[in-house]
Amino acid sequence: MDRLQQEIIPICKVFDQYEKKTEEIALFIQTAEEQKDFVETVEVNPKTEAFVAGLRKLSNSVVLYNAAIISIYGSYEMFLDEALKSYLVYLKKWNKLYAEFPERLRKKHISKSAEFLSNPQRFLNMGLSNEDVIIALEASYVKGQSAPLLDDLLLSHSGNLNTKQLNEQLKEYGFENPIHKLLKHTPFKDLCIGNRPIEIEGGTVFPILDQLVDERNKVGHGWIAENRLSFSLLRERYLPFVIGLCDAVKDLIVSKIIQDYIDSNFIKQFDPIIHVWKNGEIIGVNSKSFRLKVGEQLYYSTDDDWNYPFLIVNLQNDRQDRKEIRAVNKDITIQTDRKMKENYTIWGYTR
Repeated sequence: MDRLQQEIIPICKVFDQYEKKTEEIALFIQTAEEQKDFVETVEVNPKTEAFVAGLRKLSNSVVLYNAAIISIYGSYEMFLDEALKSYLVYLKKWNKLYAEFPERLRKKHISKSAEFLSNPQRFLNMGLSNEDVIIALEASYVKGQSAPLLDDLLLSHSGNLNTKQLNEQLKEYGFENPIHKLLKHTPFKDLCIGNRPIEIEGGTVFPILDQLVDERNKVGHGWIAENRLSFSLLRERYLPFVIGLCDAVKDLIVSKIIQDYIDSNFIKQFDPIIHVWKNGEIIGVNSKSFRLKVGEQLYYSTDDDWNYPFLIVNLQNDRQDRKEIRAVNKDITIQTDRKMKENYTIWGYTR
C-alpha cells in the first residue's frame, strides 16, 4: 500500500461508517411507513390488544417523524465532523509549519481560542483547560508549529449545517468555491437534476438540505404535529440526496489530497491513454517505469478537475495476464474498477 493510499483510506472509512448508519435509517423509515398497514393485519386478542393499540397510536405519532429527521440530519453532521477531523490529521502531517495551513483555518484557530479564553464554560464538553489553549497558541502562532492545533476548537461551528454553513466550513479547510465544485461531481450532479440548487444573492443553496435543517430545528425546539414531510419523501428524496452530498464531500477531500501529491511531484504522470475498451473498464497505456501490480492503486484526473483513485484489477502484456509488470516502455492494458475516458490523465509511482 502506497503512502497516498494510506492518507485516503481514513476518509473513505468515515464515509463507509456513515453509509451503514443510513442503511439503518432507511430501514427505520420504511418500517415506520409500513407500520400502519401492518397493524391492521394483526389478529387482536386479549394478549395483543394493548400492544396493537399502542402500535396504532404510535404509527401516527410525532415521535417517529422527529426520530427520522434527527437521524438523517445528525448522521450528516457527524459525517462532516468526522471527515474534516480525518482531513485535519492529514493536514498536520502534510503541513509542517503553521503558516502553511489554510489562512481561514489559522484565523479560526485564533478566534476560537479567544472565545474559549473569554468564556471557558461554553466549551466544557471539550475537556480543554486555559493552559491547553495558551500552549497551543504559543506553539502554533508564536513558534510556527502545526501539530499542537486543537482539533475540537477547529471543528466547532455555529448553527446547523445548511448550504451556507457547509460552504463556509469547507472554505475554512482550504477548499475554493466548494459548492460550485460539488456541483461538478458526476453522481451528485445527477442527483441535483431532480432537486435543483437555487441561485440566490450570496450564492447557491440546496433546497432539500436547507429544508432538512429547518425541520431539524423545528423538532429540536418544538413538537411538529402538522405540515410534516411524508416518510416516503424522506426515504426516496431527502435521505438519498444527503447521502449523495456526503459522498461528494468525501471525494472532494480525496481529490484535494491527490492534488497535493501531484503538485509536489510525488506521483508522476503517465503518457496519454492510448485507447479504452469495454465501456472504459480497460485502458491501454505505456508502462514507462511505473509500479504496476494487481490489487494496487493508480490515480486519475477527469476533464472537470476531479482526482480519484482506481484499483488495478488485471494487467496484460503481450496478451498475457500478469500479476505485475516490470517491463519498461511497453504498451500494456490495465483493467480498472472505474469507467475511464481517453482524455483522463493517469498518475502513479515510479520504481
